[in-house]
Amino acid sequence: MDEKKLYRTGAICAFGLAAAALLNVIATFTGPYALWVISRMLIVVFALGFLPALQVKMRKAHAGYAFWMTNLAYLGVAAEGLYYFGKLDFDTSWLFFGGLGLSALAFNVIALRHALWPKALAWIGVATGVLLLCVVVASFWPSVLYVVSQVSAGLGAVVLYPIWLIWLGIRFRIE
Repeated sequence: MDEKKLYRTGAICAFGLAAAALLNVIATFTGPYALWVISRMLIVVFALGFLPALQVKMRKAHAGYAFWMTNLAYLGVAAEGLYYFGKLDFDTSWLFFGGLGLSALAFNVIALRHALWPKALAWIGVATGVLLLCVVVASFWPSVLYVVSQVSAGLGAVVLYPIWLIWLGIRFRIE
């Protein structure tokens, strides 16, 4: 697949991933459980389409980090997918948020260092990665860090992550 088609697919999946993340928020607070599970499955499907484009973009700046961080994100997304498709019987959200958080942090630090996209977009991505990692840390001490978990998930996964995805999707669409 040539890069232009890969970026176009990545853009569509970035938009779908942002929409699925917002649907997940709506389903969390208002919808039935089935809608929440469907939104999580859509997140997995769109993430699997978005990550190859992101890897190709990052590979130009730092091939080693692109390889490892994309694989880490795949691991988190795959674990989440197996959980919601009924193949795992333990909660994988720590792996999902950790994989996406660490890869988002690394990708955006690389983007800042190599000017791969605008600084504001990269800083939104850095903040998203840090907040997603805070969700993981807080999940190990839920009674103590419940507020940290909720604020980090809310601000990171609900607000900043969709903004980052939409903006990056627009950039992929232009390329």
